[in-house]
Amino acid sequence: MTRISSGFVVHVATVVAVIICGVPMAHGADAPTMDQSQWRDTILKLDTPHEGCFSAAYPETVWHATTCWPVTEHVHPPVARSGAAEAAPNVGNGTDYTLSAPSLISSAVGSFPAVTGVTSETGTGVFGFYDEGILGPNEYSLQLNTNSTGRTAACASGLSDCTVWQQFIYSPDSETKGSAAVFIQYWLLNYGTTCPSGWYSTGDGRCFKDSGYVSAPDVAITSLGSLKLSATVKSGGNDTLTFYDGSAAYAVTAPDSVLDIATVWKQAEFNVFGNADGSQAVFNTGSSVTVKIAAQYGSTAAPSCVAGSGTASESNNLILQTCAAAGGTAPDIQFVESILGPPPPVPTDLSMDLLTKCPRVVVKWKASAGATSYLVFTASPQLVPPPNPPTVASPIITNTNSIILPWPGVGNELYVWVAAADSLGVSAWSSYTDGKETTNSCP
Repeated sequence: MTRISSGFVVHVATVVAVIICGVPMAHGADAPTMDQSQWRDTILKLDTPHEGCFSAAYPETVWHATTCWPVTEHVHPPVARSGAAEAAPNVGNGTDYTLSAPSLISSAVGSFPAVTGVTSETGTGVFGFYDEGILGPNEYSLQLNTNSTGRTAACASGLSDCTVWQQFIYSPDSETKGSAAVFIQYWLLNYGTTCPSGWYSTGDGRCFKDSGYVSAPDVAITSLGSLKLSATVKSGGNDTLTFYDGSAAYAVTAPDSVLDIATVWKQAEFNVFGNADGSQAVFNTGSSVTVKIAAQYGSTAAPSCVAGSGTASESNNLILQTCAAAGGTAPDIQFVESILGPPPPVPTDLSMDLLTKCPRVVVKWKASAGATSYLVFTASPQLVPPPNPPTVASPIITNTNSIILPWPGVGNELYVWVAAADSLGVSAWSSYTDGKETTNSCP
């Protein structure tokens, strides 16, 4: 997200009139018997009655029309890739997993099934984005983004390499301090120097515009696990963004014809990022977040996890772990991202004692309390430490400080590295030690 400054045109969307009607769902009288989880699943599947902004509160299964306000302050441009950005270990600015579907996506839901250790988050400016954004404690955004590689009729008057990109966004303090904006942002990438009527130029060939936004609560980051974003698209119909905060839901519905995104949506990115302008969401040490993206695309086949395919320019300071995909009635991908705490102390006093009666060796070290020791041994010199974290270490020794190893053979030496790991981190590898064979036979 790049804040509107010089070169950016502040834009005002048309405020949609308030409509004071609600549209109940069939069997709405049963709603009070639902728990909040059942109600959430029900409301996320409930169509809004028409274009506009809506809200719903537990236990009612009804959308109430409310005011659509104009988005005026911030834009959320796509990833600014560079060699450095692609190699960055932190989530965002291209470093992210996306769900890649075998056919067109009609809907997607982003959620956080597990959140542990999160006690604080601070929005921080990033040098490459001029340190801009909505910064400070509890400043973050949720984004559910499409792929940015599809070309539709919206590019008809643009350059030959014009593509479209659509974002579904929850942004606290975006327009009004103390509340959040839920809205859709549209992009024409590589369109050209002159944008279509009603669109605004970033000055570098990109054009953007927004839907109106529905006002929602500014939710503390400690409640991240209760939040969901859902997006539904329909070619020739409407696109709907729904934000759910545990006991209420807020929706924005707008024509799909703005970008015709339903004709090209095949990848979905969802995550928690900095709040606008390429900023970063900095979580406290010890934070761990599980991200889930579920999608509907007319098949039960499992999607693919695609690494390095994120489209958001914002980021967070968490580190991606492995990603797993599953098929079924609600195909999904899930992955963990975390910022681990200080690692346990490096094992010390590493030594070897040869058993001269038989070609074996006793390796000893001072273990780290409460940690698992990882040991790697080899018959040839390994002057560079093994990979960290030592996931391929063999064997793994738990709650001990010594091991007896077989000698590698006549004329060889034994080289050993030891590290330690606990639930928050992995120590560096200790300096290795070696010993020379003194006998080649056992009695």
